[in-house]
Amino acid sequence: MYKSLLCKYIDCHLKLEEGTEEWEKFKLTSLVLIKGDLKTLEAESSSFLHWKEKEVLNSYVHEARRHSFLLGRYASKKAFFSFSKSHIPSNTLQVSNGFMGQPYFIDYPYHLSISHSEQFGAAMVGKYGFPFAIDIEVFNKSKSVFEDIFSFNELSLNFPKNWTQEDKKLALWSAKEALVKFLKIGFTTDMNILEILEVAQLENSLIRMKFKKFHALQTFVLKSEEYVFTICMPSKVSLDIQSV
Repeated sequence: MYKSLLCKYIDCHLKLEEGTEEWEKFKLTSLVLIKGDLKTLEAESSSFLHWKEKEVLNSYVHEARRHSFLLGRYASKKAFFSFSKSHIPSNTLQVSNGFMGQPYFIDYPYHLSISHSEQFGAAMVGKYGFPFAIDIEVFNKSKSVFEDIFSFNELSLNFPKNWTQEDKKLALWSAKEALVKFLKIGFTTDMNILEILEVAQLENSLIRMKFKKFHALQTFVLKSEEYVFTICMPSKVSLDIQSV
């Protein structure tokens, strides 16, 4: 099943205070990245969509909306089974959305974050007591220029030297997307409140960002040739993530 869809399980290790009860409770998460076209996802959808999810899919007319919905549901199911080790049929597992649009599993108390962009989808699942949010953004012409969104200070931060202006802007945008998902507010607030204060390079393609107003939170941004991928989580957590 799903042989024509790319599905990649990402090594994503959280580091708290090892040896403590808190570390033992929250160290495990599952992160999945997928790539698939609409035609393939629709052909496979009966094998992974719950019947209520099928009703939602059938209510969408536009192809882009159908594609993003299928990417998100497919990725969330793969991440769920990777995390839970459950053997229930995929099409009996339902993902729904809360009042502010946040996804959650019906009947399973796991934390879930979903993102999609173009042909890519991603999902992260973990223990409910540990909050996080993810975002993925594909490089394309429509996102190549963000006029008057970022401050001069943000664009002058300590990004890797080989990152272009487009790389920087997409990373900043993705970090803010992940933050508003974490806060469950969407882009309903003044963008100045979301300002990035600091960028630290961890590896050539991996950076950590900290916020001016939200000191308890941070984002890790990983850049590939096709997209940037971001995780927002509490500042006291460090992250060891392999290239995606």
